[in-house]
Amino acid sequence: MRTYTQFILRKRIVKLLSLFTFIFSSMLVYGQDPLPTIVPNTNRGLPFIYALPDNDSDLYKVAPDPTANPLPTPEILGIDRTFNGEGSGFRASNRKVYAFAKKKDLYELDPITGLSNLIQNDIIDGVAQGVEFYLNNSTGEEVMFVIGDSTGDGNGGEKLYAFDPNNNFASYAGYPKVISGGAERYDGIAWDPESGDFYVQTDDDVDFYIMNVLTASTSFAFSTGMSIDGEGIGFAADGKLYIEDEDENRFYEVDLSNGNLTEVAKLNGGDVEGIMGNVGVRDDGGDIPSSYGWAAHQMPVLESTGITVYLGNLAPDAEDPFSTTNGGFGDDATGIDDEDGVFLNGEKLDNQILTPGQSYTLDIVTNGSGKLNAWMDWNGDGDFDNNEQIANDVNPSGGTIALNITVPSNAVIGVTYARFRYSSENNLSAAYSEAEDGEVEDYKVSTANTPIARECGCAPFHENSVFTNPQLIDGDDLEEGAVYRFSNVFPGGPLAPIDALIRIEEFRDGASLLEIDVNSTGDPDNFQPRINSTNDNDQSVEFSVTFVTGGGNYGDEVVISYFATPFDIDGDGQETREYAEIGIPDAYFLSSNTLIDISQNASCIRGEATNAQTAP
Repeated sequence: MRTYTQFILRKRIVKLLSLFTFIFSSMLVYGQDPLPTIVPNTNRGLPFIYALPDNDSDLYKVAPDPTANPLPTPEILGIDRTFNGEGSGFRASNRKVYAFAKKKDLYELDPITGLSNLIQNDIIDGVAQGVEFYLNNSTGEEVMFVIGDSTGDGNGGEKLYAFDPNNNFASYAGYPKVISGGAERYDGIAWDPESGDFYVQTDDDVDFYIMNVLTASTSFAFSTGMSIDGEGIGFAADGKLYIEDEDENRFYEVDLSNGNLTEVAKLNGGDVEGIMGNVGVRDDGGDIPSSYGWAAHQMPVLESTGITVYLGNLAPDAEDPFSTTNGGFGDDATGIDDEDGVFLNGEKLDNQILTPGQSYTLDIVTNGSGKLNAWMDWNGDGDFDNNEQIANDVNPSGGTIALNITVPSNAVIGVTYARFRYSSENNLSAAYSEAEDGEVEDYKVSTANTPIARECGCAPFHENSVFTNPQLIDGDDLEEGAVYRFSNVFPGGPLAPIDALIRIEEFRDGASLLEIDVNSTGDPDNFQPRINSTNDNDQSVEFSVTFVTGGGNYGDEVVISYFATPFDIDGDGQETREYAEIGIPDAYFLSSNTLIDISQNASCIRGEATNAQTAP
């Protein structure tokens, strides 16, 4: 009886202990947060690559640029300790680097000062082989993913960890997970902001796999075009994937469609064990040709955080400065057209014409407390020289700056570019720098000598033109290359009959034609093509007009003098501000009662309504 009682008692104790263990274990699991939903990130910024060696106290950092010759070389920053190298990642929300020392101790490293501080000891079991930070720019949710090698043999990791940086790097529920799929061990992990996918890779081969971070399962994606010693990968703020080659001391961009590699930076020595990109950061960027160098201004990582220092009335949007270099209009066409801060005579500076030797006042609208630095490429050599700075730390007054400039008398005639940078920082350079706040606005302008008005008496003068009933005589209707005949366009003229052959030469920047000649509105006797606009950029259609004897063709030209007068095509008189350019750059006749402004560049005369209110 005594023995039986002891057995029952012992069994009850075991049951009680088992129940307590179950409850306690359940509390540990269900007290952790689930992994947030992974979504793509459309924000872009200036790409930067960071890299750590495992045998020296240095941090490498460089803006990758495959177009540069020679390739850019990383800046080397001395730091206060040596890290493992392979296990490191960049956190966009605070622009800090996170790396492992003593294999599994996590540190935060400031990439500006080189100082680090310990975050947590023994955060993983084994050795970190790859680190990537996920960031949702809308919600602020973050995840630090770590590929861990529990064996410590350095041949890649087999576990996926997930930590919450906003909760003292607590582990998300259900992690770590054992990685399954096409390979047994992996080096590096990278988040693609375009698709939301995560890529992992194997060293030496190099094979890339897409990982489902919810299950840690992988599927083969592609192999690189050549075998390299690539132990680290990372997406940068431009949305592109980068990898390092330890043997060749190179950084490469990886083409996700075919695995091809393009060199983007070169190291001068050093044993780089892994790289990390600054995916998730947001920047405003310049958009003039790449010869002028990139310029970037940091924006708050969270989209809900207001921007307080900028030019114009619209706060800037985010873009990669390398992807918008297309003649001063790339930023305009990316996201919103936020380039609205610099004006001349009440109009945006875009495409304005400046005369050598003349003085102008630029009206600049600012928001927030900052300083203006600006440059104009007067000699047209494709960069900003020291003597081409037109504003140096100029403070606004009441939100505006009246900037007086004088065009040098020896300024090169033709198209050139200007850059305006507004920030709380002092002494910003024209290029190759990232300001901590503010905005950069780039503009395309032209320099041209003042046209000389003169009477026109060089050839038989013809007036009172009649452009009606065009006939297609060559090419496809309303397409480039089409030729139309307008018969007897100067009835009663001294050389009548004269026909006009009008050829469609080129559609520019998305423009097209809806009609070759409109006669239902405006002045039916004028040549009135109806242009279709497809975007907000400066669009145009180029025509050539050849006057020939009646019924004649090319080769039967006649030389005459005539009026060519720009006017408002759509008849609204205000909104569109159309203009016409005529390829006669040396002279023109100007009526005394005109409502048209005449300007000149190296190849043509432009006629434009004096202002929006007086457009004919």
